[in-house]
Amino acid sequence: MDINSFFTSFYCIWLIFFVCVDALYEDQVGKFDWRLENIGEVQHAVFDSSKKLKQVLLASKENVIASVSMTTGSIVWRHVMEDTDTLIDVIDLSGGVLTVSTNKIRHWNPLGGFLSWEMPFQQPIDRGQYAVSGDLLVVAVPKKVIAYDLKSGNEALEVDVPWTAFREIHLGSVADNTYVSVVSSQDVQVYLLKDEIIREKRALTLPSAECRCSPSSGTWLICLDESSRRILFTDVSMEASLSAINYPAEVSSGLKVRVVGENGLLVEAGEAGAYYNLKQPSEPVIKYQGVASIASTTDGEDILMVLRGDHDKSKLESMAYSMDGKPLESYKSSVPTSITAKPEQIMPYLYQKAGGLQSYRMLVKFTDHTLTLIQQNGRVLWTREEALASISCLEFIDLPVSEVEAQMEEEFGSHASNNIIGQFVGRLLAQLQQLASFSMHTYHKYVKGLRVVMETADHMVMDEDYLTRDEFGLHKIIVVLSSVGKIYGLDSYTGQVVWSQYVPQLKPFKSSNRLLLYIQRSTAHFPHPPYATVIGQGSCDGCGTLIYSFNPVTGELYTTQPVQLPYVIDQAMLLQSMQPDFIKPIVLLDTVKEVHVYPSDSLLEGSQELYVFSAQPTTGDIVGLRLHGDSVRSLVAEPTWTVSLSSQIVSLKMKLHREQVHSLGKVQADREVLYKYVNPNLVALITENEPLTDHTSLSVRLLDGVTGRVLFTCDHKKSTGPVHMVHSENWIVYTYYNMKARRSEIAVLELYEGLTQSNATAFSSLESNISPIVMRQAYVLGTSLSALSTTLTERGITGKNILMARTVGGIVEVPKSFLDPRRPLEPTPASKEEGLPPYMPELPLAYDGTINYNQSVFRIREIHCEPSGLESTSLLLAYGLDVFHTRIAPSKMYDVLKDDFDYLFIGAVTIGMIVVSFISRHFALRKKVRRAWK
Repeated sequence: MDINSFFTSFYCIWLIFFVCVDALYEDQVGKFDWRLENIGEVQHAVFDSSKKLKQVLLASKENVIASVSMTTGSIVWRHVMEDTDTLIDVIDLSGGVLTVSTNKIRHWNPLGGFLSWEMPFQQPIDRGQYAVSGDLLVVAVPKKVIAYDLKSGNEALEVDVPWTAFREIHLGSVADNTYVSVVSSQDVQVYLLKDEIIREKRALTLPSAECRCSPSSGTWLICLDESSRRILFTDVSMEASLSAINYPAEVSSGLKVRVVGENGLLVEAGEAGAYYNLKQPSEPVIKYQGVASIASTTDGEDILMVLRGDHDKSKLESMAYSMDGKPLESYKSSVPTSITAKPEQIMPYLYQKAGGLQSYRMLVKFTDHTLTLIQQNGRVLWTREEALASISCLEFIDLPVSEVEAQMEEEFGSHASNNIIGQFVGRLLAQLQQLASFSMHTYHKYVKGLRVVMETADHMVMDEDYLTRDEFGLHKIIVVLSSVGKIYGLDSYTGQVVWSQYVPQLKPFKSSNRLLLYIQRSTAHFPHPPYATVIGQGSCDGCGTLIYSFNPVTGELYTTQPVQLPYVIDQAMLLQSMQPDFIKPIVLLDTVKEVHVYPSDSLLEGSQELYVFSAQPTTGDIVGLRLHGDSVRSLVAEPTWTVSLSSQIVSLKMKLHREQVHSLGKVQADREVLYKYVNPNLVALITENEPLTDHTSLSVRLLDGVTGRVLFTCDHKKSTGPVHMVHSENWIVYTYYNMKARRSEIAVLELYEGLTQSNATAFSSLESNISPIVMRQAYVLGTSLSALSTTLTERGITGKNILMARTVGGIVEVPKSFLDPRRPLEPTPASKEEGLPPYMPELPLAYDGTINYNQSVFRIREIHCEPSGLESTSLLLAYGLDVFHTRIAPSKMYDVLKDDFDYLFIGAVTIGMIVVSFISRHFALRKKVRRAWK
């Protein structure tokens, strides 16, 4: 190794550690950040029957298994399993808990969440293809029946099967006998597995090939015949024929059936339900309103628990019935609640109190994914907001000013009085009120504490002065939209739910699986309240588009019900021009290219001209439209350009409209300025091309959203997704997977105009014909990512950092200078003067600089950055399965004093210098007088 290579390597290593190493003191953990750990939509629950752990084991649709404390609802331990494996069932065993997935079974120790053993299946299975028979788990796959030992997970039995083709397989077990029902077309063959021998037992014929059978416990086979509107059932362990129960007359669709207990059948449609005894199915034993489940008492007796929501009285009513239909008054209770969603599933747990009395706890899952544990005495033990695991979009909004500042706004604003005496009296009253407010603020801060007054099970009640704007703009309300139609207002300081609203009719758009959220009026326009609007799709087919408006700070509704639009929108855009009441209109473009405006009474007059484009991700067709008219209510859409890519668009990004570009060029070593190509209409997209050989390829295209002109294109052969991209200022950073090298890579594109600037005032896509200079470079990324973003500040002065969400749960902050395509292979005096590090194929990630340290955040889908009042600080919110919020300072906090700043020492030094200056002045005057007398 020569001396130049040695110094180059030493310089690179020194620069990496000098720039990226960061530290976190122990007392700073959780000071500026918080994390919400979620489980997701819970489908299974297993209560601890030993009464030692006082925990409940939960399994969710998101393939998460967790243990939750019964007293507080906090997570004791949690395991996030792989996305490729779907969790099917949770089975409570005497020595632990068994989870059955499509690809494997796992045995867990509920005490600490340790994995005892796991065993993969030979082929993926579905619901109904397994059954517990004694100490064995019997699984049926297309060509074999395999039994696994529940104590060790080893294969205990493997038997070849006589059937070759099937549509469905359902297993049931009683004693040591396992029955396998093989459904093919209209025929059902029932086989008996006993003593390692499988033989045919009987054959059944379904009324039609459209019958669908559902998994059930025990030996009951349940099938639904939609054509004749009947429920067919039989006990496969006996020689009985198919019996039938007619659908309820009021049911048109959405019928749910499930076997409970030994011979019970629950039939539910909406809020109405019925319980049948399959041994005597002529009439329902119990009819009820709400949701129901079977529970066993400590004496081994089965009862039917029913929960019904009475939203008019804001309460939940629970009741119980014996298996012969008699009401059990001792289990009846009423629980007050503010949850507006309907109960969707209940999981009761019956136990015996110290005095021998029977009592119960009931875990309730609502349609908004809220999870609540209630007790028989009507007490709500805890509530978990699991809808936060399915966030669709969010926005930060500034808090309103305090009462005193609001009065000052009125005094000096448009409502100011012209009377001098009135202004003087108003000023005196305002100052007296400021003095009283300051005294109360000091009292709350040092005596009572500034923050939370009390916390209830449903929401948080705070001081009136708590939700007011701070001096640095760090305290905000985070408006969060969940894909289930629930809207939250989160406190950015603590992550607590300030308010919530559930809109069951509101669902994400099917094309993008997202809701749209627009802040039409912020808190800057006092005394007008802020105004936010959500746009989504109706929950039913043909419902069209729904619009819902509310106050984003308080959650107050401006419309009691969502506004139903008679058309389906294709594009939506928020105008930056305001109406007289400071509301920004939303321009809506429907599927037939007609233009609409919300609110419909918008008063913006004058010639309007807007440019939008519509992209079809599956076909790759992009159409540009020009919206023009004499006013905002008379806009007409006119197609101007079309681009057909003939490939699937996997990622499309534009610049954020609120992003500020502070510097329009880079000063080079020779003092020449390399001007940035800052096109606000630039669209960056990545398409996945159809494979001509065995491998796919990715194409990156940059085009102008106004004219449709393609400015740049490049291909990555033998590459595929997942693709993540961020577009900011004059650069684009994206990641992909290189199949040839079998590694993840990250690439950067930077666009420049050159050494001369075309227009120093404003950029126009219609007048500019510049072809930008594109500099690009790629690096090896030593980890896989789930999201990519960049920091954002109010003026754009602070340097940019790239935020990378790793699939293992960490969020890494990398300086943008490491992703500079101008990094030279060999360092030169010019590159050293510009601060360009030498090029290395690998992008170094300093894991000590992980901004969420040991607070792992799983399955991050997006990282949202928001500027604060401090130019040095950005507010970050990463969401996926979990939610994480923190403050980041890419260039350190250069505009504010540190927390450990010694005010006492500086004050003492300043006072001492003032005293010394007066003393020196005194002696200097005396000396001057003496000199004059001489």
